[in-house]
Amino acid sequence: MPKPTLVYTPTHLNTEVRYLIENALGEVLVEGEIGNLSRPRSGHVYFSLRDESSEIRCALFARQARSVRVPMENGLKIQVAAQPTVYEVKGSYQLIVKRVLDAEQGSLAARFEKLKSQLAAEGLFSTERKKAVKQNCRRVAVVTSPDGAAVHDVIETLRRRMPLTHVRIYATQVAGANAASQVAAALTKADTDWADVILLVRGGGSLEDLWTFNEEQVARTLFSLKTPVVTGIGHQTDLSIADMVADLRADTPTAAAEQVSLNQVELTDRLSTLNRQLTSAVQRRFSQHGQVLDQMMLRLERLHPNNRIILARQRLDSARSNYRERTRALLHTLQQRLRTNRAKLDRLRPNKRISQVSERLRELKRSLDQSMRSQLHGHQERLTVANSLLTALSPQATLDRGYAYLRTEDGQIVRDQTQVCVNQLLDARLARGQLQLRVTDNGAPMPDSADD
Repeated sequence: MPKPTLVYTPTHLNTEVRYLIENALGEVLVEGEIGNLSRPRSGHVYFSLRDESSEIRCALFARQARSVRVPMENGLKIQVAAQPTVYEVKGSYQLIVKRVLDAEQGSLAARFEKLKSQLAAEGLFSTERKKAVKQNCRRVAVVTSPDGAAVHDVIETLRRRMPLTHVRIYATQVAGANAASQVAAALTKADTDWADVILLVRGGGSLEDLWTFNEEQVARTLFSLKTPVVTGIGHQTDLSIADMVADLRADTPTAAAEQVSLNQVELTDRLSTLNRQLTSAVQRRFSQHGQVLDQMMLRLERLHPNNRIILARQRLDSARSNYRERTRALLHTLQQRLRTNRAKLDRLRPNKRISQVSERLRELKRSLDQSMRSQLHGHQERLTVANSLLTALSPQATLDRGYAYLRTEDGQIVRDQTQVCVNQLLDARLARGQLQLRVTDNGAPMPDSADD
């Protein structure tokens, strides 16, 4: 087993482990029973979440603890949205709790996160498709419960800020079994009417109270609307799916009304300030021009009008002449520069370059074709010569010239007289056909007779 080459300090190792855990897991939902609950004076809450076989330490800091609505007691089953991490000082694994939910709320929170992830993947929360909301909307459609405080807050705010705003209420149920379909229908109706903007509002409440605005039907209806939508649902901490789909989210119904209306008092004060500034600027300009006019009148009185007119005309003619010359020179320079740039552009123009490359390619192709034909012709000539030489040197050519070659009965070619003996049969191969011969004399010297 290879030995490790890097030596960690405890601090370094704990930091690395914390980084790996936080980046690998992110925020998670964990369900379990509270145990080992403690509340120090700092306002932080420390406890353990456990099930049948395991437990994990949890830290709920004071800022988040103040917004917890669930009673924190040992043995209570809860769900927490938390960040897994490592407490580096002691190297202990723990959860940093962001939100605490009871079991029922936890189920809703899980549904919320699942639908949120699904709609985000489909692009319903994309900022690119959100429509711009004007601040001076004259026709406002309000989709809300007619009996809630939210509708009164919106109407009062619009009347106070901009009394000329025309408001139309689209009454709907905002909680309960059929609320989502009613809200979707009211939004669709408002979208087909005359409104510049639609306000979707209701007062605060628990996660269950606000669940209508986390329904998929409401989210998809909001996404399909052509009219900009501003939501003011619950309080600042109550974030719903509808808020994420809407074109603009306000913290409260009152804030939603403020987003689509100008403050009449502030607008009047601003107009008054601008009027005073404009009046002052005009007066200063009149005063400045009046002083200049007085100085010019004094100078005219000291100088003869005809001389001033003649001098002015001369200066005007000179200025005109200089202007024409400078204009012509500038025009000439610009024309020269334009011709130069056009020439550069022609040299750099892709079409011309492509034409040159195409022409070069055609030349290379013609050269290649010519070279290939030349080489092919040379090879053909060499092949003809070689074929002629091969034909001339072939055994058949020799036979055609009247020659023959001899073979023994076992197929050996006779090259020497010593290979045969008298009375031996030989095969003679001619140019056309063959003969069988008998050797009568092999040319060897005859032995001397006994008499000799």
